[in-house]
Amino acid sequence: SLVSNPGVVSSANNGGFTSIRTKNFSEPEDLSAYDGLEFRLKGDGRRYKVIIRTSLDWDALGYTAGFDTEKGKWQTIQLPFSSLRPILRARTVPDAPPFDPSNLMFSKFEYDGKLNQTFVEGPFELPVSSIKAYIKDPVTPRFVHVGSAGVTRPERPGLDLSKQPPAVRLNKELDYILTFKLKGEDIILESAIPYAIVGPCALTEEPAGADLIFDQGDNIMVMRKQKLDAVFV
Repeated sequence: SLVSNPGVVSSANNGGFTSIRTKNFSEPEDLSAYDGLEFRLKGDGRRYKVIIRTSLDWDALGYTAGFDTEKGKWQTIQLPFSSLRPILRARTVPDAPPFDPSNLMFSKFEYDGKLNQTFVEGPFELPVSSIKAYIKDPVTPRFVHVGSAGVTRPERPGLDLSKQPPAVRLNKELDYILTFKLKGEDIILESAIPYAIVGPCALTEEPAGADLIFDQGDNIMVMRKQKLDAVFV
C-alpha cells in the first residue's frame, strides 16, 4: 500500500518542520537479526530524516539519520542501524547507548528546517510504498532447520496410513511430531529471516556413497549419515 503525507511547511510562528509517525507498537519489534531499515519512496528533492525510538515515553531518547531525495524519482533508501545517532530534543547525546534494534517502539519521518541545507518553504510530498528491515548482501541463511519431507503427509485427505512410513503412520501416537514440525516451518517462512530448510526423506541403513539427490517431493531416500553431510557441507 502507498502512504503519502502532502503538506505545506512554513517558518512562520517559529515553525519550519513537519512530521508523520507510526502509532506506538503494542509490543516492541525485534529487528536484531537485521542490519538496518529500507524505504521505498518517491522523492521531491528535499532532505528528510527518520527518527526511531525504543521507549514509549514521549520525551525519551531518539535515534535519527537523514537522507536526501531526488525530485520525481522512486528511490530505495537504506539506513544502517549503525548510522543512527542518539538525540534528545533535537540535540545529540554523545554518551547515550547505541540503538537497540531488538526494542523498536515507533518511527517517523520529519522534514525539519533546522540545520537542513535544502530547507525551502512551501508544499512537499513524500509518497512511501514500503518500510522494511534489510540484511546486507550477500544474504546467507541465518537459520538452518532440519525437519522432515513428510511433514505435510498427515494432513493429506484420503491418506492410506497403512502404506505410510512409521513417522507418518504413528504421528498421533508420537504426540503429533510431524504436525508441530510443520508449524515450526510455517513460523520460519513468515519470519523474513534468511533461512534454509532441509527436509530429509525416508532414512535408511543402506551403505552410503551414492550422490545425494535434491528434489521436490517426499519420495526419495537418504542414508542417515548423509543427512548430516547435506547439512554441514
